[in-house]
Amino acid sequence: MLERPFSLDMVPGGVPLVIHISQYDSDQKIMLALFSSQGKLEVPQNDITAAIRGTKLDGNGISNSCTLSFENDVPIVTVQITKQMTAIAGLNPFEIVLKSGTRYELPSSTFYLNVKRAALDYDTVDSDSDIMEIIDVMSKADELISAAVAIEEAAEEIKKGGYAGQAEVEALE
Repeated sequence: MLERPFSLDMVPGGVPLVIHISQYDSDQKIMLALFSSQGKLEVPQNDITAAIRGTKLDGNGISNSCTLSFENDVPIVTVQITKQMTAIAGLNPFEIVLKSGTRYELPSSTFYLNVKRAALDYDTVDSDSDIMEIIDVMSKADELISAAVAIEEAAEEIKKGGYAGQAEVEALE
């Protein structure tokens, strides 16, 4: 899994961070070192949780929990990128929110996931080569031959045992 480090200003209205990412990507974590461009950022290290929230360009919202850790008193928020976060190409706005129960909620400045359109749409059917089609047909032919052999063997057993349905089997011959 790819871990990408960035710094995120907690003061709203600053120069926004833009993170470039590919559409449908979900095998990444972004590590956001939080700072304040207007002084020292002091975040208590107990009973604090972090979340990411935002609205994709199609109007659907995102709100996911994140991991909060500290490195030399610097808060680091780890965001697991999800397929929903990268489903819509374009400049999608997000923010980090630090929470302490109902008393404390501190949003970061807005940052953007600049989702680059995928070369292949997620729901596009993959094209197979002609050779793969032949291999698929051949494997199905083997299955059909095996089924025909099993039917012949079952018919022989029915003939030998005189089971109900013997007349239908003889009519097939």
